[in-house]
Amino acid sequence: MDDVSFRKRLMAEQQAAGTRIQYNCEKKDAIPIKNGLISLKHRFEKVSNRTADRCKQIKAALNESRAWVEGVDDLKSWLENIESNILKEQCCTNNVDKLRKRLDLIKHVQEDLAVRKHDFDIAYKQGRGLIDHAPRSEVKQISQWNDDLMKRWISVVEKANDTYIITEQGILDSSAFDEYILELESSIDAELSAIGTAESRVAEAELRAKEVALRTVFSKGEKLSAKIPDESHNINKTCSRVKEKWSRLEEAYRASSKAIDDAAKQAAHFDSQLHEVLDWLVEIENKLTASNTDLDQAFSIVENIKVELLNNREKRDSCLQLGREIQARCHPRAEQTLKYWIRVIENRWKEVEERVLERESNLLQQQQQEKEREEALFELLEFVAQKREELNKVLVEALPQDLETMDRVQQSHNDFDSKLREKQAVVDNITKHNRKGKRNAAVGKLSDEWKQLWLDSIGYQTALEGQRELLEEMRRLERWRWESWKEHYVEWNDHRKARVTDLFRRMDRSHTGNVPREFFIDGILASKFPTSRLEMNKVADLFDKGDGLINSKEFIDALRFDRIRELKPLTEHEKVNEEITKQKNACSCCQQFKIEKVADGHYRFGDTQIKRMVRILRSTVMVRVGGGWEALDVFLSKHDPCRTRGRLNIEMFYKDVAPSNAIDTMRAFTKVRHRNTPGRNATSGPVMKVREKTERSIPMFTDRRDTRENQMDLFMECRDSVITPSSRPGSRASGSTADEKSTRMSSVRKIQHDEYSSNN
Repeated sequence: MDDVSFRKRLMAEQQAAGTRIQYNCEKKDAIPIKNGLISLKHRFEKVSNRTADRCKQIKAALNESRAWVEGVDDLKSWLENIESNILKEQCCTNNVDKLRKRLDLIKHVQEDLAVRKHDFDIAYKQGRGLIDHAPRSEVKQISQWNDDLMKRWISVVEKANDTYIITEQGILDSSAFDEYILELESSIDAELSAIGTAESRVAEAELRAKEVALRTVFSKGEKLSAKIPDESHNINKTCSRVKEKWSRLEEAYRASSKAIDDAAKQAAHFDSQLHEVLDWLVEIENKLTASNTDLDQAFSIVENIKVELLNNREKRDSCLQLGREIQARCHPRAEQTLKYWIRVIENRWKEVEERVLERESNLLQQQQQEKEREEALFELLEFVAQKREELNKVLVEALPQDLETMDRVQQSHNDFDSKLREKQAVVDNITKHNRKGKRNAAVGKLSDEWKQLWLDSIGYQTALEGQRELLEEMRRLERWRWESWKEHYVEWNDHRKARVTDLFRRMDRSHTGNVPREFFIDGILASKFPTSRLEMNKVADLFDKGDGLINSKEFIDALRFDRIRELKPLTEHEKVNEEITKQKNACSCCQQFKIEKVADGHYRFGDTQIKRMVRILRSTVMVRVGGGWEALDVFLSKHDPCRTRGRLNIEMFYKDVAPSNAIDTMRAFTKVRHRNTPGRNATSGPVMKVREKTERSIPMFTDRRDTRENQMDLFMECRDSVITPSSRPGSRASGSTADEKSTRMSSVRKIQHDEYSSNN
């Protein structure tokens, strides 16, 4: 610490010198000097703090060691003083007074030893503690000092006890017979009065130790009687009186020992009965809690338990009576324990009886529920049989051939399904209990018949829906016109930049220009054109000459527009609408990004209610954002989840460290709503990358309604078709266009789309 203080003064001088240098040097040199001074100051403070902590630890260890050494030295000096001044003196006198004084002195020494025993224990424990924390070089020395202190203490205690016995023997040998007889007699009287107490066992052990001294006294009395005949009568009388009291004391101890042994046997018997009753109650509880699916067997178990409780009540009463008898005669310190165990037996017996009654009540309730389920089972079997009969009657009948009849039949079948759904909860409840408990053949039969009834009902419902779709399609085709279908097909085909010749080239495997009727229909349907097989049969009927073949040239010629019709140029709003539709269809989210047209040139994007202006500026579709304009594709890349490349939260993880609950799904970006807002559309899992849809992508699911509403979904691109004259006679549909020259396929105008939609 002195070195640290000295260094501290030097460092202060160093700091002052460094500060002066900072004021006088250039700024670029002052910064390193300042940093060096700060670093030096921090390091010095760290060394100073560690030095102070180490000094505190050393002082604490020094104080603890000093206290232990002082305590050991004090005890050793005190023990040496006792040994040198008291215990080493030999008993070389026959003077009774001196012997008594020495005996009192030795008693005082023994009392001092008992008082200083606490100081010895503290010093010894401190030594053991120092051994645990001391360095290895000092452990041996500390352990040796501690052991020496222990040996010295034991030696002094043994010497004090031996000196006390020798001095006492000297008093007996020094004509102190009368006084010792009186003292012995008074101690016997005191012990006679203590017979029967809790300390009597300890007194009995001491009495056995004094029996040797008693025999010595009697031997001394005989010697004195022989030496002094005049006093022999008194001596013999005194010895006889002491012998009589000693005999009474021994008899009392024997009676007390017998009574204690009897009480111990009675207590052991009570303990065995007590635990026997408690163990039996535990077995009864285990029987009650054992799972059993058979109600009759469970009832029999409960009845047997009630009989056992009645039969063992006498054993419980005898145990309680024995406990109360012991409690009436026991020691006050054992009274609370006996009260506790008596209360335990009474409470446990009462608890088990209550559980038996509760179990019986539960079984009765289960029996009632089982009876109710049986009744419900038979009612359901009758209900299923009745509904099966009704369904069989309906299945035998032919499907309706008109929509009015179809409405009535579907309404009737919906009522039939609603009645089945009303009974579904009851059936589930019955079958659930059948799975948990024992198997019931009637329940299994009900489950099978119920499943079959549902399957047949669903199958009939599916057949009705299919028949209804067929009837609706037939009604729609009653107003079917070739011109409308042609315009619609040309528009759809032109938007997808496909050639009809390519379609026929794939279907024409014989390379004759003639395609079988079924191949033609299947090819159009496979191209995802929104139509139906019935409608395609009508188209095929126009080109089929009875040989089941469709000529590709006739079909292509029939698709040509009249060249007299002039193509109307698209307006700016139509071009914007086409681009918006194209970008909307390019979205690959599981829930397509919403783009809603509010008015010409105004759209809503996503879930927001903000209307944004959309215009064509310099051949680019632009969106009004704030006070400026932004390209449509750039705007969608910030708001459409499937276009936000490089900004998805899945990229925050390494390849193999994705969340365990991640789901390959993508939803539209939504604003944070209140958690109690109904209809919240939460995103499960992180946003995942999904490949962006291209113009040639085919959606997994198509909706005819959406397809018809979004006919203007791509930029129109004209394609030329080279048509060669057909060798076959003209068909009904191609009669007006066979002599026309080749021309491009025009894109569908909005008026044509409206006309086709109204016809369909």
